[in-house]
Amino acid sequence: MDIDIVPILEHYGADLPDDDPREFWTSVVCPFHPDTRPSASYNEYAFNCFSCGVKGDALALIMREEDLDFVGAIGFAERLLGEGIEKVPRRHHTGRRRVSDGARDQPRDDREVQAGSRFRPSAGP
Repeated sequence: MDIDIVPILEHYGADLPDDDPREFWTSVVCPFHPDTRPSASYNEYAFNCFSCGVKGDALALIMREEDLDFVGAIGFAERLLGEGIEKVPRRHHTGRRRVSDGARDQPRDDREVQAGSRFRPSAGP
């Protein structure tokens, strides 16, 4: 999920330039510790402070600063930014093989052989 980090950094007190294209890393004063010189960098989706070590994307920063889990950070971002967070569709994995119902009753090694696994059990001594 790509959330623009600029409004998140501004929420936490960062003073960011207005005309920055944000496609490259830009030096800024870190809002997460007392700082007088730019010790951090950010781009459109990530932040890294070389002094205090705070780094991550928008959700990682929210999780750290608000002591939230991932789902809580998404909810916080939605409240902060409005309902504009893009929902990410679930990917369908078509490359995985499904085991047939009859194969579920067989021992694991036989099931792998039946499914065409290249890891066939070795013959006994």
